[in-house]
Amino acid sequence: MVLFNLAIFFIFFNFLVGLPSFFFGSEENKQLQAQDFLIADRYRFFKDSDLDLGLFYMNNVVENPVGGRRKGIAYCDSYWLTVSYDLENKIAVKGLSLNGSAFYRGGDNLSKTIGNQFNVNQIYGEETIRLAEFYFMVNDPQGHYQMKLGRICPGDDFVSSSFYNPFINNSFNGTPAGIKYNFPFVSLPCSVWGSYLSINPKPNLIWQMGIYTTNTRVFSNDYNGLNLTFKSPQGDLLISELIYLNDPVAETGHYKIGAAYLTGKKPSFTDGRKRGNYTLYFLGDQILYRLEKDRNLATFFGFFYAPEQNLNTFPYFSLLGFAFKGIFPSRQEDVFSLGGTYAVYSKKLREAERKSGIKPQFFEIDLELNYLFQISDYCTLTPSIQYIINPSGYGTIPNAMVLGIQTFLKF
Repeated sequence: MVLFNLAIFFIFFNFLVGLPSFFFGSEENKQLQAQDFLIADRYRFFKDSDLDLGLFYMNNVVENPVGGRRKGIAYCDSYWLTVSYDLENKIAVKGLSLNGSAFYRGGDNLSKTIGNQFNVNQIYGEETIRLAEFYFMVNDPQGHYQMKLGRICPGDDFVSSSFYNPFINNSFNGTPAGIKYNFPFVSLPCSVWGSYLSINPKPNLIWQMGIYTTNTRVFSNDYNGLNLTFKSPQGDLLISELIYLNDPVAETGHYKIGAAYLTGKKPSFTDGRKRGNYTLYFLGDQILYRLEKDRNLATFFGFFYAPEQNLNTFPYFSLLGFAFKGIFPSRQEDVFSLGGTYAVYSKKLREAERKSGIKPQFFEIDLELNYLFQISDYCTLTPSIQYIINPSGYGTIPNAMVLGIQTFLKF
């Protein structure tokens, strides 16, 4: 079965992307996430050592003074540790490292009070101490390829953009919700067994693919991330993404075409279990106007299409936003962001809801405006205003306003 799935995997992705034999590109392309306005991801404690540690803290404080089922306030926080150990000097494999992470989360979810679909405090979820990722990674010294094998998180590599990071609403942050509700697509602090490959066929192209197990039962807080079973009850999740960089050096824009396919069976809304499910998506970001080297206005956008309406909660999901880095000359590292997501519920889901006597769901729109203050290299503060239109799509819950602030610390 494993060999069969691997064969399907490579046939599927070669058919999807149709890559011929290209010449490999430069190492600069591997820096996809190094957008102009990003703060650093990690801090190296031991600069002369093979060990690289990072320790981080984040919290969300949110309140809805208007709308929703009822008013409320919620607080949640997250601590996490990342570890990377360079094995190149221990094992004769260039670019080999062993990587891992662990999280501790706690707090409450304001969306339960409001009654909307997508969490308005994005770090809520898996409230316990948890082992997350641990995997081997090979980075080619010339930047031709990258490989991962072990317990990994698809959301680290696919359907991601640094433009989403400042948002507190979970329909944006981390991974857009258009794929997470339709597939067993994993975001941190959870991980699954999987393998990942990224290659640079040309200076302005990156092609990445992955295959992952789909056992969501292992995410239970009772296991603390230590249930390491290889069982995959929904088959395998296959993902491929082709990324075009319109300027490989300055990275002024990224355009992504991707697809995901689930090989196993999934419960449908009206006809029992069905085998096979897929989604297609397009994501992009582009700097529109540059005032100075480090000050710019950019846009980001995306659309997800999951045609099997009997299997997918959101057959249509779209997002659009803008980010202005350095809107004030004296605050060139700050980022002002404005964005919205539009999620359409499945008509087959509505059929099932009507048959069960439940009010049908149609759409939800989530809007957010925020301003990221870059206090220092190790601290950001992001006040935010969210507005939720038609919470959970029922048409009976009043539109809700959410005020909040997100704090990030890097030790």
